[in-house]
Amino acid sequence: MSQAPNTELPANLMFRLRALLGVNARADILAYLLTHADGHPPDMARQTGYFPRTVQMTLAEMAYSGKIYAARKGREKHYRVDGAEWALLRAQADPGTAWPRWVGWPQWFAAMTAVWRLAQDRELAEASASLQAAEWQKLMGQIQPWLAQSDPGAVVKDLKRLTGAAGLQAAQAELTTFLTSEAPLRDFSH
Repeated sequence: MSQAPNTELPANLMFRLRALLGVNARADILAYLLTHADGHPPDMARQTGYFPRTVQMTLAEMAYSGKIYAARKGREKHYRVDGAEWALLRAQADPGTAWPRWVGWPQWFAAMTAVWRLAQDRELAEASASLQAAEWQKLMGQIQPWLAQSDPGAVVKDLKRLTGAAGLQAAQAELTTFLTSEAPLRDFSH
């Protein structure tokens, strides 16, 4: 029942790049550069899930093409692309659309895996509301850095001062609100 993704959708830029370049660091690095003003290799490695050395070597090789530009910012080397030079990668259906928003999927899935594991904890489901609230609040604090890395606009409220049933309801409501209104999946289609 599965089928190939529609590469005409702006949100499917990564699929289009992987179809063109293969499933490799080059495709992910180019997607990152097309969706950011520039990129520093260690930051790009964290966002893409590749080893820093892999990203650094790949960027150095790609810079030989003359289409990936390197510039020093202090002691750091940053890379960028001119989005207009890569316009052929924009969706044919709407070539005037902006590049899609970047989502750090490794961090996003790490956060969602942690949420899923806690939601599936049968012992916790039978525990007191206070213990459940404490565990959910702990989880929210744990996933906040991952969410911030995956999407700089992702903010989860600090719920430490709430306890018991009120704390549990607040943590679950905050997570529900985040997943339904602030999730990268919603905005990635722009």
